Order: sequence, then C-alpha cells, then structure tokens
Amino acid sequence: MADSKNNLRKKIRSLKARHIPSYSRGLKRIFRESFGKVDNLNPVLDAAIKIPDSYYSAEVISYIAARGTLEGERRYRKYFRLALEKAGEVPQDWRRAEILEVIAKRMQRAGEKDLDMLFDLVAKIESSKHYYTPMKQVIKAYISAGKVEDAFEKIKKLKRNKRTKALKIASKLGIEQGIGVEEILSYITHTEDSAKILLYLRSLKLKSEDKSLVDLALKELNVEIPEKSVAELKRVHSRVRSAEPHTMREAVPRVPELGGMKRFSLGLYNTYHGSLHPVHTRTVARAAPLCYAYGMKLVLFGFPFENVEEAVERISAETNIGKGGAYLRILKEEGRLFVLPYPDKKFIPEVGELIATTSRPEENKRVDIEKIAEQRRNVCLVMGLGRKGLPGRFLKMAEKHVELTGYGIPLETCTVMGVICERIRSLVIR
Repeated sequence: MADSKNNLRKKIRSLKARHIPSYSRGLKRIFRESFGKVDNLNPVLDAAIKIPDSYYSAEVISYIAARGTLEGERRYRKYFRLALEKAGEVPQDWRRAEILEVIAKRMQRAGEKDLDMLFDLVAKIESSKHYYTPMKQVIKAYISAGKVEDAFEKIKKLKRNKRTKALKIASKLGIEQGIGVEEILSYITHTEDSAKILLYLRSLKLKSEDKSLVDLALKELNVEIPEKSVAELKRVHSRVRSAEPHTMREAVPRVPELGGMKRFSLGLYNTYHGSLHPVHTRTVARAAPLCYAYGMKLVLFGFPFENVEEAVERISAETNIGKGGAYLRILKEEGRLFVLPYPDKKFIPEVGELIATTSRPEENKRVDIEKIAEQRRNVCLVMGLGRKGLPGRFLKMAEKHVELTGYGIPLETCTVMGVICERIRSLVIR
C-alpha cells in the first residue's frame, strides 16, 4: 500500500494547482478512482484542506465526506464539520450561500443528522436574496433526518424577517414530506408568526380535514379571514406553485413567433453521473429563456429526469434562474421541451438530425454553421454538459461537427448556447 500511497501523491502533484476549479475537480476524480484501492486517502484530503480558496476547499472536502460515507465508511462523516468550517470562511454572501447549499444536499444524501452547525452558518447569511435557497435545503436535510421539531425550534430563534419565511418553507416542506398538518400546527401555533403561517397554510391545496384543522387554529387565535384575502392568497400561491399558462405569459415578455427557427433545437448532453446536481438545474434554467426568445426547442439527453413534467418541477424548485422555471413551463406547454435518453442514432424524429458542437471537429465531418442554417430539415445542435464535452461515442455517431470560433477554442456551455442561438437567428431571420 506504500507504493499506492506514493502513486497517489504523484497524481496529486501532476494536477494544475494554479487553476483552482480544475485542481478541485482533479482531486475529486483521484479520490473517486482510488477509493477501495488505496487504504490511506489522507493525501487527497490534505490537498483539499490546502486549497487557498475556501469555497473550493469546502466543496472538495464535503465531496470526500459524502462519497466516503455513502460507500459505507462512517469515518468520513466527521469531515462534514471540516467542510463547514471552510465554508464559513468564504467572505462573499452569495458564494457562501452557494457552497452551503451544496454541502446541505450532500449531508442529506449521506444521512447526516448533526446539522446544527450547517443551520447556524446559513442563518448568518445577511442577503435575503441569497439566504432562502440554502435555508430551504437545510430544512429538507432536517426533515430527511427525522429532526422536524429541531428544525422548527432553530427557526423560531431567527430574526423576524428571516423567521417568518423560514417557517413557511418548513411548514410547506413538512406537509409535502408526509408530516401531518396537526403536527405542523403544534410547532407553529405558539409563535409570533402563527397567524401569518396559518393563513399561508390555508392558501395551500390541503385535504378538507387538514384545512378544517387550520381553520380551527385560526378561530382559536380570533383571526377572521375575509373571503377576498383568501382568494388573493390562493391566486398568489397558484402563481408560484403551479405557474398556470396565462399567469406565466403575464410574467414574462412576449416575443414574436420566429417561424424559421422552429426546425432548430438546442441539445444538452449530460456527462455527469448520479443524481441531480446544481450544474443541471442552472444550465437548463439558463437555456430555457434562450430557447423561448429565439423560438428554438430544448432537448435534454441523459438527464436524471423521468419525463418533462419532472424536469420542470424539479428545476423550478431548485433555482430562481429563468423566472423560477416560468420559461421552462412555457416550452413544455408549447411542445418545445424534450427529455430523452442518451441517443444511439444520428436522427431522432422529435428533433431531427443530431449535430455535434465541439472545439475539435473531425475534418471529414466539419461543417460551418451557415450550412446548417440553410438546411430545410430539423436539426439539433448538441453540446456536452461537463468539462470533457461530448463523449467520443457521440462524436463518432454524429455525421456533422460544428466548431463555432474558427480557431478550435473551447467555450463554456452557456456561451455556446448563446452563440448558437444568435448565429442561427441572424442567418435564418433576415
């Protein structure tokens, strides 16, 4: 095992430490590939601790803690606290909120029950803009760990502006996770925010018997509910919860129909393994308004969704990008959103010919985007979601490769999406 440990150190030294994101990804890869093969993986952990950017240090350490725990090695669980310590050192509110959300998800998946430090760090986030998303994830972790009462007790100690919103989140999540309304009421009926939370609960789609319990609690507080207020609460909640078509169209700008763009699709090919990651939700949420504005379809290949409905629901719940999923819902309603398995052929009836976007096109397959715009058949320009881009088997299957810069310069996925949309429209709509 000494040789293996030395090889491990060599692999770590071979990483490009100057580019911290790449270095962090490299450390996670080394840990993943070495797990079960090398007894002592402390060199990877030590390297993660020494990463000068606390955000990435916390990200890698929490990955190690979650991966090791999920693999059955309980000793890795203790590293969650180290990850949280690093996260607490991140100076910017928005970055700290982002990494705490990631850690919360990993702690939940790993079944971690010691969540108080995580809660306290999220509670310290000053910006309300960045506070609620990680808090929602923390509450999910508490509920998943069976510590519902603890979550409510922690929330009750928050400052008023944060407390009310967090209580609403906890109550709604609790009901969605199968916790009885009666139990939820026992946590909130003796707080300063009781009336507000009860009115909020009354606006949700509850069973008749549960709604009666809420009404009884309101009656005990001598709170009267004018019919107009109830109706308004329901309309507001409906707009957020179900985002009905007419409501969404009022919330987003209208764009003229671009008839010539109907035959084009943006395809995102998932190269990440496992469950839903922030990169999935954010990229899809960013792609949706692009496709809406430019009249294109959006195709998700190999994403961890069962169907279009699940994709819209989960992405809308995880991010506020793209007006909280409003654009994505419109694409779904208009039949412009597809969730498909990894393709095994170069043409798919729903979206047309699959064309690979790559910075390293094969010369015999290289084609200019101008030629693609001239085609009269449906085409889907596919890009890889992940640092490695499209896999070799897809590049081999696709008959055409597009390189956008003319110089073989690799671009980020979101940049590629924007370039494709604008280039195609400028060529088609003249």
